[in-house]
Amino acid sequence: MKVGVIMGGLSSERDVSLMTGQEMVTHLDHSKYEVVSIDIRNRENWISEVRGLDVALLALHGQYGEDGTVQGTLEALGIPYTGSGVLSSSICMNKDMSKRLLRSEGIPTPRWQILSNMNEVCLPDIMTLGLPLVVKPNCGGSSIGVAIVRKEEEIMPAIRSAFELEEEVIIESYIAGQEISCSILNGRLLPVIAINPAADFFDYTSKYVSGRVMIK
Repeated sequence: MKVGVIMGGLSSERDVSLMTGQEMVTHLDHSKYEVVSIDIRNRENWISEVRGLDVALLALHGQYGEDGTVQGTLEALGIPYTGSGVLSSSICMNKDMSKRLLRSEGIPTPRWQILSNMNEVCLPDIMTLGLPLVVKPNCGGSSIGVAIVRKEEEIMPAIRSAFELEEEVIIESYIAGQEISCSILNGRLLPVIAINPAADFFDYTSKYVSGRVMIK
């Protein structure tokens, strides 16, 4: 069986994806599978590389990798892949869309505003959400570009920084709480763990630098 591990990608999470992919390649049983590493460097180069795969293992993070784009291409090519399908991927990668869906189902979610450019910024409207605020790219991941804003004068710099990473920025009311991770494997619930980062929140460094988080 020819197994392709697709990694890399075009988003700000490229480095994280490469780490994930290399871990997958290392731990696959090479005596059973023909393992192929596929690094997406642009929107065209990888398509020829995936032809002939029996299955694709997705180690992608962020836009273009987790937003349904790669998934849709693989489906068009008839190649089975791991992870969520096109629709669920596209919805879940978009925080604004995910929150709208949650709200329509009556599931509580922090109040928020979505911005498409700096001209839409209206501080009085933003302040109706109350402080602290969470400012972040709408479709980003790995906590890249996330800022916890505790003062009004910190709002504009946080928004500008988020727009440097993406075309849309989401601003949410900050909700203090415990970070919980709950994994399901083959329909079986794995142990629930509490994550206690050394930083104010579970940021990029806490996620990927050893010793920056306590797990219980």
